[in-house]
Amino acid sequence: MNPSRRALLCILAASATLGLVLLYPGQASAQCEPYENLQVLPPDIDCDTLSEVMLENLRGLGLRRFAGRGCLHCHVGSTETSMGTWDYASDAKPEKEAARVMMRMVEYMNREYVANLPTSPAPRTEITCATCHAGRTNPKPLPALLLEEYERGGIADLSTRYEALRDRFFGGRAYDFRVHVLPGVAGQLAARDDIDGALEVLELNVDAFADVPRAHRELITMQVRQAVLAGGIEAAKQRYEMAKAEHPPEAFTWLLLEYAGGGEFRAGHHAEGLELFRFNVTEYPDRFSTTFSLAEALVQVDRIDEAIQAYESWVASHPDDSQNAQERIGELNEADQ
Repeated sequence: MNPSRRALLCILAASATLGLVLLYPGQASAQCEPYENLQVLPPDIDCDTLSEVMLENLRGLGLRRFAGRGCLHCHVGSTETSMGTWDYASDAKPEKEAARVMMRMVEYMNREYVANLPTSPAPRTEITCATCHAGRTNPKPLPALLLEEYERGGIADLSTRYEALRDRFFGGRAYDFRVHVLPGVAGQLAARDDIDGALEVLELNVDAFADVPRAHRELITMQVRQAVLAGGIEAAKQRYEMAKAEHPPEAFTWLLLEYAGGGEFRAGHHAEGLELFRFNVTEYPDRFSTTFSLAEALVQVDRIDEAIQAYESWVASHPDDSQNAQERIGELNEADQ
């Protein structure tokens, strides 16, 4: 079959509206009855090709072929009756028209964009239903689904949905279950000043990735942010020290307080962010990155003299590793003239 035509066919199989019982590839075409109401697929498509397309795209959407159950996503019928009695030509289900729209979109993208990529090697990897759906009917990414659940029923609904999806899809390509995904959801909640919700999501992440230091670090970071907002830098320091007894030592790196300070600073809590950056310098005095973050945050709030002092402190304590700091001092002095 012509590759471009094959690409057209191998998308959202359910968009075809038929008047026949679906066959497995290889069954005799003589068993096929005339097709009705085809609006996207070619009217002269043969039965073997149509069956192949249907089965391939059922897999793309994660719909089970057994007893035609997946076919009922778009087609009118019932598992209580023979597939031969189903009304494949009916447009009663809105999913069928949505599939037609998707099918036309994919064909257009393959023809107008993929086919014209100058660096794409032959044979080209073309867009199919599986490209976005990856084995699920709803192509929304996991963070979007989880935020919807949180809005609907809080952490309980989010947790239930996450665990159900993880049990079903973990190890597949449908959803990204890596350790950074739930922290991304937590970050969106924190940006709304919902620190408590963010903490609950990060605790869920630790439950899922108990042996991964990053999961613990993300949770501690948010705990520190919560403490500094509730009780100031001294409360944050106390929470930080408590965390050392609660989490593996591998979770504690300079990045922990870096992220905590950066989160507060980006949220507009400049004083709190600066205090966390200063705390990080005391925790990791021999890492230039901590001094750099503090100094540049000071620059952003026009406290140039204090930024220069931070760099000068580094130069005084690290004379053999001070070139970057000295250059930055010169730039700040020049800009301040």
